[in-house]
Amino acid sequence: MTTKIETGEVVQAPQKLTVGFERSVSVRPYETAKASIFVGQDISGTYDEKGLFVPNDGAVAEAATLAFFEAKCAVLKQLGLPFDVVENVVIETIDKHLGPAEVVSGNAPAPARKTAPSGNKRSKEELQADLVANPNDWWDNRDSKTNPKAPDYKHKKSGEGIWLK
Repeated sequence: MTTKIETGEVVQAPQKLTVGFERSVSVRPYETAKASIFVGQDISGTYDEKGLFVPNDGAVAEAATLAFFEAKCAVLKQLGLPFDVVENVVIETIDKHLGPAEVVSGNAPAPARKTAPSGNKRSKEELQADLVANPNDWWDNRDSKTNPKAPDYKHKKSGEGIWLK
């Protein structure tokens, strides 16, 4: 609530919700790029007789969703990461960023390869999603490969690899 000093009139200002979003990506081994943002969104509601703000049903969740959507889009744009928007959901896309990829896990031709921790092989889509969601868990070997049979991306713990075509 805001009070105008000259007239003493009480003006009911909209309430805001603030959401922060941050993303880090590996650009080279041991080098990351980071972007972050805070986005404010108005919350719809009314003031009761005591002057306390009462949000409308679902207004806080709606404001948080909109602010998160705005923040995530801004950060991904700033980092130059590709994404699609489907029904107000931000979906990060790996294929557009890395090009066509062939993902090999478990029994890949690389000799020093380990299997996934549980012994289960993850699908190509699962590995790509993990790379996008957790880039710091993967080694980016594209610029430093000495063996052309080595993976372009290798998981730091499981040894699973992604080969780009």
